[in-house]
Amino acid sequence: MRFDLCGIYSDQFEQLVAGIWTEILCSVVQFYAPGRDGGRDAYYNGYSDLFKKEGKHVIQAKHTNNPVASFSDGDFWGNQSSIIREEIPKIKALVEQQRLDFYMLFSNRKLTSQVAYEITELIAKETGLPESSIILNGIEMIQDYLKDNVDLPRKYNIDFFYSPLTFVPDELAQIIQGFSKVL
Repeated sequence: MRFDLCGIYSDQFEQLVAGIWTEILCSVVQFYAPGRDGGRDAYYNGYSDLFKKEGKHVIQAKHTNNPVASFSDGDFWGNQSSIIREEIPKIKALVEQQRLDFYMLFSNRKLTSQVAYEITELIAKETGLPESSIILNGIEMIQDYLKDNVDLPRKYNIDFFYSPLTFVPDELAQIIQGFSKVL
């Protein structure tokens, strides 16, 4: 089962991300209303089993309606006006103000290991935040987490089963290739 993360609203995606992080921490995460957030969609100050440390955790959610979007897309990471480049000054300011120890970015985009490495390295270099304190989560991780926690969307009134049927070109290509092999 795949959840249509592109078919939900941006604020629903932010709530879902905050819910995932709340479940991971087994603690309440403060999440904020949509709008100017200074680089924080959600915030947690406390101990994290994930990092094995106390600290200030900033969670940022970046949603897209494009079902084939990737972290490597130019508008997200590749050029000077990309989403990642616009987030870096916000992250740096939070680090300088001692309001950030750990940074987690969630997006419903595909994430490859090479791009994850490059983005993490850039954020660390530009902000002074250690690479070990930066986690990028793509659609693959979010899908896996939701498969194991199918009740989580209901907690936030997100109903994937009544959303319109969507076809992802990559998946359609795999189906066609499968038929081709059989025939």
